[in-house]
Amino acid sequence: MKQISILLPSRNRSEQLLYCLDTLMQKTKTYESLEFLIHLNLDDSLSVDAVLARLLGNYGPDELQSEEPVILIDTMVGYDKFHHYYNRLGRLATGDWLFHYSDDAFMETDGWDAIFLDEVARLGLDGTRDIACFQPKCNGEPNCFPIISRKWFELTGHFSQHISLDGWIERVATSLGVMHDSEVAIFHAKHEYTGQPKDQPCIEKDIFLENFVQGWYENHIDCEKFKDLWLSDILLLKNYREVER
Repeated sequence: MKQISILLPSRNRSEQLLYCLDTLMQKTKTYESLEFLIHLNLDDSLSVDAVLARLLGNYGPDELQSEEPVILIDTMVGYDKFHHYYNRLGRLATGDWLFHYSDDAFMETDGWDAIFLDEVARLGLDGTRDIACFQPKCNGEPNCFPIISRKWFELTGHFSQHISLDGWIERVATSLGVMHDSEVAIFHAKHEYTGQPKDQPCIEKDIFLENFVQGWYENHIDCEKFKDLWLSDILLLKNYREVER
């Protein structure tokens, strides 16, 4: 079993995805601690070919401790399904800690994996038994890209049942008092920060969000439908923690 599973969906961003992977691996201290689960769509052949060549060419099976990185490929598309990608990858992951990553996330911290595992050890946490979440620093603030324990995912069966995955995780973790800040730092290269022209995934996201905002009340994570669901996660995890104590 690996210590950290990197869960990374991507679509039509082959060059950016490669840079994302390169920065992550260059900042990693111990490749053997990582497991990659990368979700690509069947029609995105440029990304499929590029990722296979880069990971297997630069970081071969001896370093990754695997014959090849796990790549799940299907034709499911659409920004509104984004959380389903992470939920699928989470069900395949074998790591003690599941790291929600992104193709526009660029790792900034040298030896980030060792730093994170030291933080976990210092708190006496075991991902296979404890309910815990860590927040890396994202553009200077603790936010986005949560790292949750395996036991959390095993009990709930998902990261989120709403597109606002980090919002869902934050509500559950803070309510339970299991949110921990991490010194791991990431640059989230969103259009708003970089000023780069929007690519096709950004355009697709904007179209989706335009319709999403129009139905704000029924779509928001705090509307009655979704609130009941994340409250159920809180109750489930709380009951587990009370029994374990």
